Amino acid sequence: MLKAYFVNSILTNGTKDEVRWLEGINAYLAGFDLTPLSLRSGSDPVLQRLSAPPPPAVTEGPLISVLMPVHNSGPVLEHSVRSVLDQSWRNLELMICDDASTDNSWEILLRLAAEDNRIRLLQNPVRVGPHVSNNRAVHAASGDYLTLQDQHSWSHPARIARQVGAIAASDDPAHLAGAIRMDRAGRPGRHLPFTANSRDGVTVARPAALMIKTRFFDEVLGNWDGVRLEADRELIGRLYRFSRKKLPRYLVPLIFAPKAADPVDGWTSDLSKARRQYRRAMRSWHAHLKQPNLWLPFPQKERPFPAPPALLNAPEDISRALDGPAPPRRILTARIATITNCRFPGGNASSTIDELGHFAAFGFDPVLIHCPNSYSVGKTLTDRYKAWPGGVRFSHTFDRLEVDHVILRGPSTIADTPFAREVLPKIRAKHGHIVVNNSNLRPSGDPHHDSRTLFARADALSAESVEICPISPGIRAELEKARDGIPGAAPLSALDWNPTFDTASLLRDPKDRMSAPYTIGRHARDTLEKWPETAERIRQAYPDHPDIQVNILGGAEIPRAILEGLPANWTVHPYGSLPPVDYLSTLDAFVYFPHTSYYEAFGRTIVEAILAGRPCILPDDFRGTFGDLPLYTDPSGVHRMLTALAADDTARIAYLREAQTIAADRYRTTSLDSRFPDLFPEASAAHAPSLSDAALAYKHAIEAS
Repeated sequence: MLKAYFVNSILTNGTKDEVRWLEGINAYLAGFDLTPLSLRSGSDPVLQRLSAPPPPAVTEGPLISVLMPVHNSGPVLEHSVRSVLDQSWRNLELMICDDASTDNSWEILLRLAAEDNRIRLLQNPVRVGPHVSNNRAVHAASGDYLTLQDQHSWSHPARIARQVGAIAASDDPAHLAGAIRMDRAGRPGRHLPFTANSRDGVTVARPAALMIKTRFFDEVLGNWDGVRLEADRELIGRLYRFSRKKLPRYLVPLIFAPKAADPVDGWTSDLSKARRQYRRAMRSWHAHLKQPNLWLPFPQKERPFPAPPALLNAPEDISRALDGPAPPRRILTARIATITNCRFPGGNASSTIDELGHFAAFGFDPVLIHCPNSYSVGKTLTDRYKAWPGGVRFSHTFDRLEVDHVILRGPSTIADTPFAREVLPKIRAKHGHIVVNNSNLRPSGDPHHDSRTLFARADALSAESVEICPISPGIRAELEKARDGIPGAAPLSALDWNPTFDTASLLRDPKDRMSAPYTIGRHARDTLEKWPETAERIRQAYPDHPDIQVNILGGAEIPRAILEGLPANWTVHPYGSLPPVDYLSTLDAFVYFPHTSYYEAFGRTIVEAILAGRPCILPDDFRGTFGDLPLYTDPSGVHRMLTALAADDTARIAYLREAQTIAADRYRTTSLDSRFPDLFPEASAAHAPSLSDAALAYKHAIEAS
């Protein structure tokens, strides 16, 4: 009813009667729970006279970067800028790029920036259009979210707070808010109602009302197309290709814009044909576009799809624009920085958090930087890193990283395009350490990563010294083979980069008595390579027998499919649902047999089981990594070993205590120190204790049983 009143009363007459106009529009806004508008007196167009009291200030929340391209907008510029500065959402930065204005726009901006330090200015010495201007601004922006402000528009003071609330409450990385476009007299433009873009024909979704998570923009989309016009539509098209659904609309009238085309374009009137040609070419390109190819570089060396010459900027103009005035470069300095893919919750996350905590305990204030691989861009990070109080940083928040030691963890991430494109060029380090914690082959024989590319990354890293750090002897052998024939290749570290543990928190007494029914289990992700590949091997490793109970942490859908159901003696817990120490306390023995074609680079959960005082039964493939600490057999020997272990509790406990002592010494967190002699000058490499003759004889007897 209120909407109908507004439309019927105001659409035709506009502000011939300003009192009725305000009554109508405020009744309309009240339906969206927005504070009412008022009109300043004067003869200027209605849009330039709008004002509203701000709602209560929102002083806590993420930083919002508002991008605003400007060209010759002097008469209306201050009104638009102040509508952003007067937002109830106070934690914002207004990134304004002046696009070679020839009027007094730049002088106005300098004056406003002197009054409010949330304004950050850039200036193009040559005109290149709003999208190139936005690309310049976004590369200097530091916010968690990006949004836009047209130079001729006015934003309701609740706009940003409402948009942030809506997008934060959803799983979507972006949305379009609503706007009312009006003529000089305040008559709204009419739009087709009951569509995705407008429910009532008055408030309409606009590309200029985009709000998007900055990390998603940076990782998935990269940049706006560097053309003069139409790149806002193109960007939204790529967003559609990512999610395969229309960009969500938040149809609340938060922006008031001129009904005519925004003069920031300047080229609009005589370019309708070129714009149509661009849209056709854009749609054709989008039709075949898939992740991870949604990312556009800036500047572009070549066009992703044809564009009419009238819409193209000359390369020399782009170069001149990039040399224009801009905010100071954002330099992140640290003694130690770890760069890794924070998407996954497995052993890499545990090792990373343990290392960071150790460095922090000695006052080195390490920083953690997320870098995705091509298939995890824009995805949610694992909650595991919430355990790190320093938080996770992202590459879009700094222009240069100056660091004493940079630790690059995860070969599939370091060898992939996002690292080379977005992170590698920013690093300036004294020492670089590339930690290789995965085999270069998957069980299928397909490559996990290209080892030679890792050596190329080491060569490209701007550091005084660089080393490639395998985490186990098997990974070292792979890297030595890959290194052959690469002239000047980076050296391998003298020591393997063993994962480290807070050993004191994991140590538990071995079980006093071991008797049937024996509880065995494994803690690992439920993926194909982490399970035996045949039903026979699964049944041998985890027997369906009255003497055995199987307790699994990590899920069991793979064996469920292979076995066509799970045996009745199995209990399964989802990955991450139990603390590892609590889970291990339920076991008599830890039993782990991965796919026979899979080379496990290390095996963090194995060390946890040893420290928890549980015998570990493994295939012989792990001997090179763990030496004499576990028991080795094939799946058919598991049941016999359990019986043999239970036969002599005294000898079993003595063997397990020795294994605990050796593991605690080998994998303690302080074993990190010898890798950083400049940080820990008193550190020495861990010695290599071994089992006593008696413990070794017991182990061999169990294996021979």
